[in-house]
Order: sequence, then structure tokens, then C-alpha cells
Amino acid sequence: MDSTANQKKTGQIKRGSIVVVQFNPSVGSETKNIHFAVVVSIDQLNSRSPLISVVPMTTKVDRFFPAFEVMINETGKPAKADCAQVRTIAKERVVEIKGAVSEETLTEIGNKIKMALGLD
Repeated sequence: MDSTANQKKTGQIKRGSIVVVQFNPSVGSETKNIHFAVVVSIDQLNSRSPLISVVPMTTKVDRFFPAFEVMINETGKPAKADCAQVRTIAKERVVEIKGAVSEETLTEIGNKIKMALGLD
């Protein structure tokens, strides 16, 4: 792999980054296959740990559950983040870094994660 491709894949993964993730193998109703996801773990962990925490995204927006989902406008087409499926993954699952969500979107995702996990 050339250094440009390697940098695009393994560049610094930060909180709020939109990444492409290989979720397989998955079980049951877990997110499967390759999907975009938003990194929600803090940068201190992201820079030191081989793991990151992400919220999977989908472009299937016909059904929207506002208590646990956040609409994402930064991908160029309608998408939503499923905050009820927070998942900690190995960085090796990251295929590519694609961009980042806004601070406002990241805050909304954090609030929905708290709600989904009963932390408020």
C-alpha cells in the first residue's frame, strides 16, 4: 500500500470523524458489512488505544426514531446515526477516514447515546 493510501486509512482518527468501517463478522441485528460510522470516543483514547468507539450510520432514513437516531448532513446524501448501536471496534476495521461531523451533530449524538444507555 502506498503512503498516501495508508495515510488516508490510518491518519489520525479523531472524535467526530466519519469513517468507513468493516463491521463483519456481526451477529443477529448488529450492523453488518461496510458502513459509515461516527467516532465517539475521546481523542486521548483514540491516539493511544488500538480501539475506538463508533456509532454506525445508514442511508435507510425512511424510518426515523428521534429518541435514538441523529440525522447526518455531512455525507452528501441523507443518512442517520444509530446511537443505540454504539460499538467499540479495533482500528483495523477502519477502511477509510471520510470527513467529520459538526460539533452540533456530535453533541446531539452524545445526548442520544446517553439516552440510549440511561446515563441521564
